[in-house]
Amino acid sequence: MTQRDYLLGRFAEAVKLMPQQILSRLMRLPEEDKMSAEEIRLRTGRGVTVLLPDGERTISDTISQRELAAIVEIATDASVHTIKESFKSGYVTAAGGHRIGICGTAVVKNNEITGFRAISSLAVRISKEITGVSETLLENLMEDGMPLSTLIISPPGGGKTTLLRDLIRNISNTGIRVSVADERGEIAAMRGGMPQMDVGRHTDVLDLCP
Repeated sequence: MTQRDYLLGRFAEAVKLMPQQILSRLMRLPEEDKMSAEEIRLRTGRGVTVLLPDGERTISDTISQRELAAIVEIATDASVHTIKESFKSGYVTAAGGHRIGICGTAVVKNNEITGFRAISSLAVRISKEITGVSETLLENLMEDGMPLSTLIISPPGGGKTTLLRDLIRNISNTGIRVSVADERGEIAAMRGGMPQMDVGRHTDVLDLCP
């Protein structure tokens, strides 16, 4: 599969969560925009936008609160337990590892968010892997065949998670056992006990653990 086909496929998979009218508008975007799209933003009573490298672009008319709630149900397979746990964290991980950030009027019990009386906006982050991005760096992070203690720093959107995931995959595939503490479910994107991202053959994941 070419990189072009992969990126177009990731975009198509993410927009399957959308209501049909919005999905149709999104699929009519130019291929270059589909490949570079980072997020789809949905806000009650406003137009749906796509986040591109040069900013947000409006692609449809207003969306309703009911439609936002339906997207969350689709992403969680309408599982009440999954929805409840996702609300506590403020996001949902959909099939394929696409992540949906949730904003709205929170219901708080014992200092913990247990749900939302009303969802006001969603941010659907289109999940992408860039295989091989860590290869030129890897040899500098290893000593005597084992990884060195390493801190990865960059501005938001700089690719920290993408780089870290590929480092994990590369190290794991050498036969070294890797444990991933995936606090926000961004690295492996676990769903039903299965990582939606390639984190290597010898990797164990502790998902959503503080």
